[in-house]
Amino acid sequence: NLVHVWHGRLTSSEVAAKVKHFFKYYSMNRHKMTVLTPSYHAE
Repeated sequence: NLVHVWHGRLTSSEVAAKVKHFFKYYSMNRHKMTVLTPSYHAE
């Protein structure tokens, strides 16, 4: 649990904001990786 890992440094609402931010940008970049052709990855 990230709240326990970051206990003392961040509040639970700050952890929630970081997780939401991460998954928002992860999903946008994950979409880019699934639509690229294999030849593009090799370059």
